[in-house]
Amino acid sequence: MKIHAVNHIQVNVSLAELPAAREFYLSFLGMKEIPRPAVFKSEGFWFHAGDREMHIGVEEEVDRRATRAHVAYEVDERARVAEEDRGSAAADQ
Repeated sequence: MKIHAVNHIQVNVSLAELPAAREFYLSFLGMKEIPRPAVFKSEGFWFHAGDREMHIGVEEEVDRRATRAHVAYEVDERARVAEEDRGSAAADQ
């Protein structure tokens, strides 16, 4: 068997964090939501991340600070995005 590519990435958040995750990925990063098959009964959403899919699902009782799991994005306008993130963080305080 030979792997040809990565099909999608799954990231899980708590149900309480789901609205903030949606805001971050769809509004702040500008990702485009794609239909999530109705067969999935749990909460979550899917979107395109460049030419790949990313799935945000719900998983409770996980200490995400205790793991080094992450996704790294390659972006243009890195300085502008970093400045917007700093501005957003300052507004939240």
